[in-house]
Parts: sequence; C-alpha cells; structure tokens
Amino acid sequence: METLYDQSYDVSATSIAHNVVRIGEKEDGLFDIEWDVTFSFGFLTHTERMLWMNEDVDTLLEQLGRLKERGTLGTLSPGLSIAYEAYPHEEGLYRFAFWLDPGEMNSLIGTEAGFGLALLATREALVEWLRGLLPE
Repeated sequence: METLYDQSYDVSATSIAHNVVRIGEKEDGLFDIEWDVTFSFGFLTHTERMLWMNEDVDTLLEQLGRLKERGTLGTLSPGLSIAYEAYPHEEGLYRFAFWLDPGEMNSLIGTEAGFGLALLATREALVEWLRGLLPE
C-alpha cells in the first residue's frame, strides 16, 4: 500500500492511500489497474474500488510535470478527480483536493457531486504516490 500523507499529518491525521488489487493483461501497451483508494482523516476512513488504465496514470504524471498556480488534473477513467492550488505560505507545496464521484460509485453515472479530502503535499510526493499504481 502506498500512502500520501498531509504535510501536517502529526496534527491532521489526513492521508490518501492506494492498494493495487489487480493488474490486467497488457495489450498493445495498455492494461487496466484495479485498485482501492482510501481516504483517512483521524479515526474516519473511506475506501472505494477504482478501475483505471495505465494511460490514466501516465496522463496524470504528464499533467503534474506542468503545474500552474491552480487547476485540475484529470483522467479518462471516471471516479476520482484532483484539483490543486499552490500553497502560498511555503514554496513547493500544493493543496491537493481528491474528489470521489458518488454518482459514479452508486449509479455508474458521472455527476458534479463529490466526497473529498484535501491535503498539503509536494508535487514530487504525488508523483511517487501515482507511480506506485504501475507495475515495476
């Protein structure tokens, strides 16, 4: 399991973790990744199963290479989205907000609703967390 911790984890007890459940067969360079994402904040946790393609991880890694002051990171696969903004009090830190789509989870229909978790982390920490979804 790979965990991305909030910069102030000792106080916030906030993190997001993933556990790869299954890697699909590779076909023409593509494969699916079945994984669990767990939002943790204090004594509360929520886990949701995701199904992405390796292209989704590659797309996010590419987008992370050109972060601006604020924006969103997106994949073709539904279920999880990421918004970010530069943290004004410390260079190199970003506030990343991870959103689960309850419409996707409950009805397989994308919605504008969401259940989220925000934490402060570096771009590099998020890159490493995402790379953990890919096989060695």
